[in-house]
Amino acid sequence: MIERISFVSPNFLLRDKFDFDLTYPLGIIYMAAVLEKEGFEVNITDANAMNFSDEQVVDELRKSRPDIIGVSCNFAPLHNPTLKIVELIKRKWSGRTTG
Repeated sequence: MIERISFVSPNFLLRDKFDFDLTYPLGIIYMAAVLEKEGFEVNITDANAMNFSDEQVVDELRKSRPDIIGVSCNFAPLHNPTLKIVELIKRKWSGRTTG
């Protein structure tokens, strides 16, 4: 049974190039609010805000022990970093759903 859901907003790693360092992962926040209202335990790891490496994201996910992990990609420049972290998560959590 699905009880715990974790969302990840990847680290930009390109913050100097785009001249901003923080955006709010509103899509994840909205989904988390609805899921919490429906009784799910939801965790959000905003790697950009925390300036986390991919390994630090994995450590945070270990702590929350999610049944499902969702990874956001809301900017085209995040495409490659997002794929990289999804592959890392899949290696660490075989059997979990990622999307």
